Amino acid sequence: MIGVHAALLAFGEFIFTQSYRLLVAPDGQNIYDTRNCGSI
Repeated sequence: MIGVHAALLAFGEFIFTQSYRLLVAPDGQNIYDTRNCGSI
């Protein structure tokens, strides 16, 4: 069950980062790029 939980967390984080990108993209794509590189 640990693996399933980790997969759900990773999937949730992916959805969150995609939503974050859509919200911030009009203002500045660079902010998302630096944040994304740090997480991956």
